[in-house]
Amino acid sequence: MVKGRTLPATCWTLLLLWVVSLAWESCQADDLPAAVSSPLPQDLPLDLRLWDRTFRVRSGFGYKDNVLLSSSSPQGKAFWSVGGEVMTFRLPTHGWLVTFFATGDDVSFIGRKQDELLVLAAAQAVKSLSDDWKFGLGCNYAYQDQVVDVSTMETNSLTVARLQGHSLSGRTFLKREWGNYWAEGELNVARQWLLAPLDSFLQAGAKVSVGRKVAPNSSLSLSFQWAEVAYDTREEVTLSLAPLPGTHLRSSPKILEAGFHATLDAEKHWVNSLTLGYELNNDNGEGYFDYRALRAGDQLKWTSGRWEASVYGRLARYDFYHQTVSDTDLRGRARTVVEAGVRLGRNFSRRIKGTLSYSYDRSLAVASYDRYEANILSAGVEVGF
Repeated sequence: MVKGRTLPATCWTLLLLWVVSLAWESCQADDLPAAVSSPLPQDLPLDLRLWDRTFRVRSGFGYKDNVLLSSSSPQGKAFWSVGGEVMTFRLPTHGWLVTFFATGDDVSFIGRKQDELLVLAAAQAVKSLSDDWKFGLGCNYAYQDQVVDVSTMETNSLTVARLQGHSLSGRTFLKREWGNYWAEGELNVARQWLLAPLDSFLQAGAKVSVGRKVAPNSSLSLSFQWAEVAYDTREEVTLSLAPLPGTHLRSSPKILEAGFHATLDAEKHWVNSLTLGYELNNDNGEGYFDYRALRAGDQLKWTSGRWEASVYGRLARYDFYHQTVSDTDLRGRARTVVEAGVRLGRNFSRRIKGTLSYSYDRSLAVASYDRYEANILSAGVEVGF
């Protein structure tokens, strides 16, 4: 990130994205065409627009007790944040449904020169080919400047780093639904440009998913995805971490995931989402970067009137097949990551909402340099337009 970036950068970014969405909408007719993909209910308002949008801004403050995810000398800082989101969507006509979404948050830590910034944008177009088949195209963009855990990407000498860079990805998919079942196939490609010490890379892969409705508001899903990741400058290494000149490092992550989504009561106040996953990664060298991971996560949401609340927990266990703690400590490198959090929100009016949240992250590991713990407490307000 450019030195001296000021806090309102996210505001300007979101304002630009909002202007883009307005321009996109203005290029279309405001009234509904005759070829709407499905009959419209008779009680819909006469001023219903073909394009619609929502825009929200937010600001808040909080405290993080380990800003750099340090394993030995955590430093806590208070922070304040500003951000927002914009969403534009088009009613389905001629079988097409188009959506655009962008969000961004800028976090400024008091007494620290480097802020953290995350901007995400996504556009998607879905075409209904028939009652059973759908075809879709999507494009995503991200800019990230944050201190994150990179232990699965790097060696045992770099487990936490400042990730700064852009990414651009695209996907195309084909989906079929029949009865209570559905199946989907996807091809995707992504390009990520990162600043040192991390290396940029190109990724291409595929994903296959199947699912079944087990109740009116409950469903099961199972997916398998695999990819090839080619780094720009990184070289293959031996099991002793010696580089192999003239080579180019590649990795092949594969992920199997099962999910269960359910509405738990007739009034639809309670919704639960459970995921279980297994990941296997192999590199194209001697296998120094090979690892396996077992994951489990659950999120429970509750809404009632003006109130909403959610609680989540995630657990991941990583085992590195050929990495040791150090040259002198030959124990195998392994770590367990624990994430948990709770969020409470209240709508004070149709446009204004207050939020209070707490999150907890911890890395339990054999190696001391892989360990860290962080608590974040924050409060904020959101305004919608």
